[in-house]
Amino acid sequence: MISSLPLLIVEPDSRVAEGASLALEGEGYRVVTVQRSGQARMLFNAMPQLAVLVTHCDHLDDDGEGGFLHWAVAQRPDLAVVALCTHDNGEMELPDSCIRLAKPFDRDQLLQAVAEARLCAFNRKTARDGSDQHAA
Repeated sequence: MISSLPLLIVEPDSRVAEGASLALEGEGYRVVTVQRSGQARMLFNAMPQLAVLVTHCDHLDDDGEGGFLHWAVAQRPDLAVVALCTHDNGEMELPDSCIRLAKPFDRDQLLQAVAEARLCAFNRKTARDGSDQHAA
């Protein structure tokens, strides 16, 4: 079980967000859920210890513009990110650091995607730290 790592879910569909939240809370994550990206940006900035971001991949900003996912990845390149995608945006270009999870998904698929995202984030950080040490 995870020891209460903070996780942010940004999902406009309240049913998807609630189901994901229940599954992840059951695994020990401290889950915060929002539907709008303006709220998500404020929370994201207020959560420096954020361990995982689960977000709809084509989530629109409050002003109708896209970009929350790309903004979040640019702010914290070592963050574990799961991008929730519908079949309509399955081919949407995502940052390489994101793990894509197609809707609809079940609990096990969600937990696997989060675990994979965390492993990828750890590997990115380890690789970056290793290259920083070699450069010094």
